[in-house]
Amino acid sequence: LAKYLGPFLYKISNWPLIFRCIGGNRHIHHLLEHEKYGSVVRIGPNMLPFNTVTALNTIYGSQKTNVRKPDWHRTIDAGSGAFSTATEIDKGRHAVRRRFISHCFSASTLAAAEPVILANVQKFCDLLAPKAGRSGARCAT
Repeated sequence: LAKYLGPFLYKISNWPLIFRCIGGNRHIHHLLEHEKYGSVVRIGPNMLPFNTVTALNTIYGSQKTNVRKPDWHRTIDAGSGAFSTATEIDKGRHAVRRRFISHCFSASTLAAAEPVILANVQKFCDLLAPKAGRSGARCAT
């Protein structure tokens, strides 16, 4: 991981990332870090976020990938000790759960859902617009 660039403190500790999460501005800092360091940024001793479509497909699109979900996924509990498909770190259990919902993410199903999703996004934006004023970016942080 040493070859990947990022803020110095992120290389030796997860605390800077924790403070960004608590502050609610982690996403803004990640965007700025990607602009400064490139498509792969080191944000912790063992963490590398990617911001390219090809990386997204490589990491999440194949069952044969060698990417392991980090242990912090265990902290994202869906309730009563049940884990969601997205946060399940055991590959076998994840595969079983993924099979149940895979039809929801087929190209044809997503294409059919696009108008509904876009309409709801537009409603959301319409609700935010009056509250945003001139500083719209602050409304979302």
